Order: sequence, then C-alpha cells, then structure tokens
Amino acid sequence: MSNIEAMALREFPKTFAKSVLRRDLLDKIESIPSGTILICSMAGYGKSTLLSQLALRNQPVAVCLLDHTDNDLYSFLEHLSAAIQRSVTQGEIDSGDRASTLLLRICRAALANRMTLIFDNCQVITDGEVCRALQFLVAEAEKGFRVVMGSRILPGFAARFILEGRCRLLGRDDLALSEKETGQLVRMHLNVDNRQLAKSLHDFTGGWAAGVTFCLRGRKFMAEKLPAWEDIVDIGLLKKYITFEIFTDLPEQVVKFAQRASIIDSLTVDVCDTILETGDSGECLNFLAENGIFLQECPGEPKAFRWIAIFRKAMSELLAAPEKTVIAERALEHYLRRKMHLEAIDFALNNGKPDLICRALSLCGERLLEEKQFEILGSCARVLEKSGEKLDAFIYGILAQYYYVIGDYAKMDYNFNMADSMFGKENTYSIQRSLYRGLLRYETDPPKYLKMINNVLFYLSEYNLKLPFLLPREQKVLEKIKSRTSADGKASNRKPLRVKQFGAFKVIVVEDGYEVSWRTKKGGELLAYLISLNGKSVERSHLFDVIWPDELPNNPVAMLHNMIYNIRKELSAYKLEKLIQYKNKGYSIDMSLVDCDGEIVSHVCSAIARKDMDTLLENEVIFLKYWGEYLENITGLWAVERKEYYDKMFVNGSQLLAAFYYDNGIYEKALAFLQNAQKIDIFSERIMEKILNCYSKLGKFDKLRLKYEEFCDLLAGELDIQPSADLQSAYQRSMQRKV
Repeated sequence: MSNIEAMALREFPKTFAKSVLRRDLLDKIESIPSGTILICSMAGYGKSTLLSQLALRNQPVAVCLLDHTDNDLYSFLEHLSAAIQRSVTQGEIDSGDRASTLLLRICRAALANRMTLIFDNCQVITDGEVCRALQFLVAEAEKGFRVVMGSRILPGFAARFILEGRCRLLGRDDLALSEKETGQLVRMHLNVDNRQLAKSLHDFTGGWAAGVTFCLRGRKFMAEKLPAWEDIVDIGLLKKYITFEIFTDLPEQVVKFAQRASIIDSLTVDVCDTILETGDSGECLNFLAENGIFLQECPGEPKAFRWIAIFRKAMSELLAAPEKTVIAERALEHYLRRKMHLEAIDFALNNGKPDLICRALSLCGERLLEEKQFEILGSCARVLEKSGEKLDAFIYGILAQYYYVIGDYAKMDYNFNMADSMFGKENTYSIQRSLYRGLLRYETDPPKYLKMINNVLFYLSEYNLKLPFLLPREQKVLEKIKSRTSADGKASNRKPLRVKQFGAFKVIVVEDGYEVSWRTKKGGELLAYLISLNGKSVERSHLFDVIWPDELPNNPVAMLHNMIYNIRKELSAYKLEKLIQYKNKGYSIDMSLVDCDGEIVSHVCSAIARKDMDTLLENEVIFLKYWGEYLENITGLWAVERKEYYDKMFVNGSQLLAAFYYDNGIYEKALAFLQNAQKIDIFSERIMEKILNCYSKLGKFDKLRLKYEEFCDLLAGELDIQPSADLQSAYQRSMQRKV
C-alpha cells in the first residue's frame, strides 16, 4: 500500500444527506419474507444507505453495526440481544444465559415477532464461533424471520448458503446506480436535469455511488457543460477514501497488484503476468472479479477485464512515479512487439505520457498517416503541444503532415522548421516543406513553384525517398506537373549528361535516363579519367601512362582512338558526340554538357582541408551517408589513389562535423556523423573513443557497452589484437559517468 498521509475517515458519513431512495432494491429484499439476503460490494456502493432505508421501512427491525469487538461470541450476542430488545418489548432475553441458550432465545424472539435482523460490516467478522453463530441465524431465519447482511467482501460463512440457494446475493452490479438514478443525484446536487451529464458520470464511475458523489460535491463545473476528469474529482480525497475504506479490506498482495495493474488497459492473466513480471495475476484478478472490486468484464472477451474509469485514474495516482514509468514502458513495449500499433498509441494517450506517445509514433506514425487515423494523430498532437516534451525530427515531421491534412499551415511550417533546424541546409523535412508549399501555391505562380517541385522530386528520387502524405487535391496538382515536365523535357536548361563518380562510374543521358556504355573496361576508365580532370586538357602520351601504366599494347594509338571513337558514336544519337574534345594536341571534356556529382564533393574536400566549418555545415547533408567509393568499378592506380583520398576526406569531414555538434551539445547528430566515419575507418580507436563519449553524454550506457564489446571482437577477430590502454581507459571513464 502506498505511503500517504493518514486521515481518519471513521466519521465519513455512511448515509449521504443527498441519497437516492433505492425502491427497486428495497422491493426485491422485502419480497423475501423469510430467509437471508447478503448485500455484498466494496465500500461506496451504498450498502449502508440501503440498509438504513430498509430499516426505516420495516418494523420490527434490529440493526447491528458490527465492528472488531464483535469477534467475541458473548460480545456479539449481547450486541444483538440489545438491538432486539430495543425493537420489541416481548420476549425478554437474559444476557446472563450461556451463549447457546442466548442464541436460541434470540432466534425465538426474532421468529415470534417476524423480525428483520440487519447486520452491516460483516467483513469484520473473522472469529470462528461468531461465524458459526451467524450460520445458525441464517439457517433459523428460514423458519419465519429475515436476516439481511451487508459486507464489503464475500464472507466465508455465507458461501455454503449461497451455493445451496438458501441465501440471496445482491452484488456490485445490483447495487450500482442506474443512469436514471445517477440523473436523480445530479438533480439533487445541481438542481438541474442533465441526461448527458448523468450518462457521462455513470460511464465514468460505473454507477459507484460514492464516485458520483465525489464528482458532484465540489460543484467545480457548470451543469450544462461536460467537464474534464480533473475538474470533477477531488483526487486527494478519492485516494484517501480508496486507501482507508477499500484497501483495508483487501489482502496486501491484491492491493499491490491492483495498483501496478492500473497502468494496463485490458487485463488478462497472460498480459498482466508479462507486463508486471509476476505469477500471481490469476489469483488477484479472480479475487477482484469475484468480489466486484474495481473491474468490469470486457464484453465479448472471456476472462478479460477492464477498469472502471474512476478507479483506474485514482489507482495509478497511488503508484510511485518510478514504478509507474517502468510498468508503462513495459506495457507499451508489449503492444509494439505484437505490432498492435493503434493499441500502443491509445495506451500512450490514455496514460498521458508524452515520452510514450513519441516512442509509439516513431514506430507507427507513418502507418497512422497511411491509414488516415487523423483523429488519433490529432490527440497525439494536442498532448505533445502542451507537454513541452523534446521531440526528434521524425516526430516533428509526422506532426507537420497531420497539420497539413487539417489545413493548419502555420503549425505545419512550424513543425517542419523545427525538424529542419536539426539538420543542414537541405534534408528530408526541408524538402517535404518545399513540396507542400509548392503544391499549395502552384496555381498562384506556376513557373516559380514548378521549379521548386521539380527540385523536390529530384531530391526524393536521388535519395530513394517516398512522397509525404498528400490529399487528393495536391495529388492532382502533382500529376499535372509531372505531365508538363515530361512534355517540356527537351526545353530544359539542365545539362544533358549526368555523371556519377561516387559508387559505380556511370554516364547517364538526362533526356531519357539512358546509361552510356563502352565496349571495354579501358574505354570506361579513359572516360572516367578525362571527366576527373574537370575540363583540363591532357596529352596523348600522358593518357598512355594512365591507361596502361605497366606495359603498352602493340598499337596504343589505334586503341586509344578506337576507344574515343566508340564513346563518341555511342553519344552521337543524342547529338553529344562533341563531349570529348581534341585541341592543341590534347584531349579534354566539355564540362558544359556534364553535371558531375564530384563537383560538390571536391568543393567540400577543399573546405575540409581549410577546416572551413561554414561551408561544411552548409553542405553537411552529403555526410549523412557515405557518398560512395570513388569510381568503385575503375581499377586503375590513379583511381585507387583518389579513392583513398576521398575516403580520408569523408572520414575527416564527418569528424569535423561531429566535433562541432559535440561541442554544441547536440550529441545525437555528432554520433550519427561518427558512425558514418567508422564505416570507412573501422579500426580507428580515435573514432571509437568519440563514439563512446557520445553514448555517455546521451546516457545510453547499454549501447556504449555493446558498441565497445563489438569493437573489441572486431580487433580480436580481424587483427588478433586488443584495444589500446588509452581506449580501455576512455571506456572506463565513459562508464563511470553512469549515475
């Protein structure tokens, strides 16, 4: 049980001043002229109020409000005999008699006067002799008087009589207020007739009378407006009520289970055992279900239960925050592991945990957009907007697309701007923002926005990215643009050839995407070398040394001419045969015809050499993934030397960017660049040490340890060495930062 400040509730009134007359229940009890009725439910369902109303309608009646002193047989019988003598004058009972004689005299007096004996708080009776005395009264009542008992849990002494049909049981479902009765309470407290409010309160409380009264007593809302949960319940008082009036009747094991399970939406034995990492869920669920405490059965789901809303909220408030967080994370993981994405989002929303909402959205946010689950996305957006939770770029991107759907373009721009700010000049989110802007404004200035949209489509194609979510009207605009672009392709100002130097060397005709081919590998190497000179002229003799560094063929001039001829012929179908030029005894490439991916890389490499961070930051997008091995399908020595140079530049540039973001406290981005660098220089202890520092700063010590162990295995397996003493020390320092 949670530690909360003690507050004695013994004086809490068992019969509220404003209570509903339970006519139907009273009629049901009075329809049984003799025998026993057991009214059983946890505190707050109006047992004592019902028994008081019964006492007022029946004469003669003897009322015993039991407490722990009645766990002595003589005290119990004296208590009961005094109650009977206050009700009837005939059949005087001598309290000096032996217990058995006294019990018989009590039964005779009850029978002679056809009395109703009312016992409240039967859950306090644990003494064996008193339990047997009550069993005797139950059996004797069948002869012509009535016994009505109220209890918060099912008393063991009554179980046999219930099973044999000799004791009528009125449980939680019988005692729960109906919607109509809830409406009567609303009318009593607010002096208005509001059926919508009555239904809302009934659904929220499950007809728990005390809960309805808790909601109405504060008068913190207008009767004509449905309030939020926080506005209608005094959470502090409700927690104390549950702690002192309900938990005290439950086994400690059940109390602990109920508090921890309050995090879970739908309760089954398997789900509770898995999430709570326990083995007693079945026993605890059975106890709560059999006694009608806190739970209701899930319609159509056998052996599955759900919380009555008011109890779940209060119970979770009683759970210590650290434990609540752990259980909530386990529950979310349970849903996500089973690909129950909608359930995961619902769970995160119901628990009002922004971090859990972010975690769920990171895995299923795109799917929610595809399935057009805009209502759920809206709920997530509202919670996150109010929470102040730190969001990553992906979540901002999902929210931006949601705001686009609902037409809130200001918030769309805001979320795209936040995502964009975490990257360089151009990235997925700046591109998506441009696409939306272009499509939404296209009709106002088609030439301007056509260029913007074509740039976006080119970027998405280059990085193999899919379009963001588009509504039908923007889809139509996009199809219109694609048709126009296709028709106007020949009039484009783009260079007619696109050359790919990083990765496999390729020359592509922009007009139709045709990939230029060459008959021999040497022909491809020749073209790659000429393009690498960026328009500079080279003499034929130098070409011989480059193409055939080891030994010249028998007729190198003829072979060179044939290679150039075949390339020009290949290009002549597109009127591009003048790509390779020959002037002043030298060969060169007309670079006005070529759009080469090496240009930006060369520009960046110069910035790396100068450590020009402004230029690097402007172009950091090209470091988001390895730009590819330089001319990977060209094996010439000149190409191998440049491969090593560009790989070294990629590693150095990635480290410079990582150092910048590390120094500015943006450790996630620093880590991303370091991981890219490590893909190229896999044995670098310097890079490994920086990666460990990033994980340490981020508090990801499990990943830190795993990454270090993987690096150790790599060194041992590939080089048969151990990490240096410096790296081992760095690892120990990083782990020591763990709190």
